[in-house]
Amino acid sequence: MAELDYKRMFADAKAELQHLQASKANLEAKLGEFNAKIEAMTKTYNAIAPLIDEPPIPSIADTVLVPNIEVLKAAGISVAVKFILDSATTEFFTPAEVRDRLAKQGWDWDRYANPLATVHTVLVRLAESKAVKEDRTPEGRKCFYSANRISRLAVPVLTEGFAVPGTELASKIDSVRGVLSQGKSIPPSEGVGRKK
Repeated sequence: MAELDYKRMFADAKAELQHLQASKANLEAKLGEFNAKIEAMTKTYNAIAPLIDEPPIPSIADTVLVPNIEVLKAAGISVAVKFILDSATTEFFTPAEVRDRLAKQGWDWDRYANPLATVHTVLVRLAESKAVKEDRTPEGRKCFYSANRISRLAVPVLTEGFAVPGTELASKIDSVRGVLSQGKSIPPSEGVGRKK
């Protein structure tokens, strides 16, 4: 019976392991590149969508991190309120909508004398610190949105190199660039970013 060469088996296993680890690192780097391109294209899509009355789609950042309500409770009401706005960077929220969204996620409002006033106070303080932004709904009610919200003026920057030439998207991007290059603004649609 032939004797097993453990040193050779070990060297072969070590070389194969190193090859697999290097291949995995290359694939992870490529995956990171694809995720970055997908995220950039999602931002492009979401920047253009309101201009043509299309709904936005969630980005990777919107869908990946969803802390459990106990984590938010431990972090405090300010963090929880900011999380609601940051987790929906294409939406505006009234204080009542923030309160209701937190309640839906399991926030316990029983220990608050006036939950709506609490949320409103937190939103105003977050707006003063520029962590969120304040606006008005088409009906004139005060609303707030994430400071990370995608701006319409970001369209020329976000779309550079991402639209396939000759496609409808490339044509629309060129039209938007033309309007912006003439110093004109693109009027916002009523209620852009608001769920209907």
